[in-house]
Amino acid sequence: MYSAYMGEEVIAYEPQARARKSGSFVKPHALITFKSQDDVGYVEHVYDLWRRAPDRRAVRIVAVKGQTMMINRPSYLYVARAVSSSENESVAASETVSRAGSELSHSSTVRTAEKNMTLLFLNLPEEVCDTLWQRPAAKQTIEAYVRKVLEGAPVETEAFKVAASFSVPRRAPRNGCWVTFSYAAQGLKVNADDGKPYTFDGFQKLYDGKKDGKTIAQMYERSMDAAKDIERRLGQGGRPTSVTSWFMRRVRDMAVTPPLGADDHQLTKVWTKCQLKQNFLYVQFARAS
Repeated sequence: MYSAYMGEEVIAYEPQARARKSGSFVKPHALITFKSQDDVGYVEHVYDLWRRAPDRRAVRIVAVKGQTMMINRPSYLYVARAVSSSENESVAASETVSRAGSELSHSSTVRTAEKNMTLLFLNLPEEVCDTLWQRPAAKQTIEAYVRKVLEGAPVETEAFKVAASFSVPRRAPRNGCWVTFSYAAQGLKVNADDGKPYTFDGFQKLYDGKKDGKTIAQMYERSMDAAKDIERRLGQGGRPTSVTSWFMRRVRDMAVTPPLGADDHQLTKVWTKCQLKQNFLYVQFARAS
């Protein structure tokens, strides 16, 4: 169940031992990438507990048909070779580059990367921050709270992506956790006829046989960028608003009272209804890079 949350991907699989040129054998293994460094740290932490446990049966780790699976970090060169040696990876990469070139040639540049799309949640319990095995549940709690607040936005919640992390874009401050927002339709254009976002390829297929290629390209070029359209709708007739700015205003409007024991510095913060153990969290804009 947890592996699905980590978003892992198998990029190499060697189920049988095979001989190298040197005569030695490569042990059966699978090379897996994870969604974040936090997830890697969690898995390593569980295995470390298993190694040090008086009764290893009390700590659950991965086993296949009764055989315990061990872990280690592969070298960068091995990972690079594994990716480049996959024919499917190479084909997919070339197709992605080709599509990206097509998209960029027919879309305006959206400068969302220059905006601060990351917020910082603070006042997390020290025990949560200091123990790797508690971090995944903490991230899930924070993400669930953020999505709950976004349900009040004048834009469908599927338009937003939310990712909590203790290590991305960099190591979080003490008792803190980053939350980075993004737009699901980033880089797409909104078709004026149906109001839906499309890639250039999708736009071409939509009007294939109905309009000539030059007209389709011109229509796509003039269409509104999907990210700008989302921010226009978040502004509700006023100035376009980023999702982070909308979220902060929404939380302020909830007017959550600071908890008892908050110091003078914390009293001025934007408190939330998000709670981890006994602690309520507050949120603020923070430069993430």
